[in-house]
Amino acid sequence: MAHSQRNISRICYIIVAVVALGFAIYYWGYNRGSDAANQAVSDDDNPITLAKSIAFGTERLEYTFADTLQLGIAHQGEVLTQRIRLENTGQEPLVITHHEAHCGCTEVEYSRQPIERGEYRDITIRYNTRGQSGWQMKLLELYFAQKEYPLKIYIDIEVE
Repeated sequence: MAHSQRNISRICYIIVAVVALGFAIYYWGYNRGSDAANQAVSDDDNPITLAKSIAFGTERLEYTFADTLQLGIAHQGEVLTQRIRLENTGQEPLVITHHEAHCGCTEVEYSRQPIERGEYRDITIRYNTRGQSGWQMKLLELYFAQKEYPLKIYIDIEVE
C-alpha cells in the first residue's frame, strides 16, 4: 500500500509540474512582444534589476507553488543578472535552506537569515547563455526549512 501511495504522489507531482509548465509556456507566448511584460521593476537601492516580486507564506508551500521569471531575449554568451524579491505574507518565518538549479547555466545567491512575517529578502539569479540557442525554460527550486515542497521558479528566455 505504501508503494501505491508513493506512486500516486509521484503522478500528482508530475501532473502539477506539467500544468505549471504548460501555463508558463502559454503565458510566455501570450506576453511575448509586450513591452510591459518584459520590463523590469527599477530599484535605486541595488544596481541589479529587480525583475519580480513574489509574495507567499508557509501555507503556500504545503503544495507545489511556481512562478516564472521572464528574461526576454538575449544574445548567446551573455550573462544576465536579475533579482527576485521574496515577501513573507504568512504567519511563520521562512528560511531558505538550499536550492536546486537544474542546469549549470544558473547561479543563485541568497541569505539564509529568516524572513520574518511582513519582511522580504532578495535573491540574485545569474543566467549564463553560453552554448545555448532558441527558447529555454529552466527550473530553479528554492527549499525552505520544515517544508516538503519547494518554490519553483521557471526561467524563461530566448537566446539568439
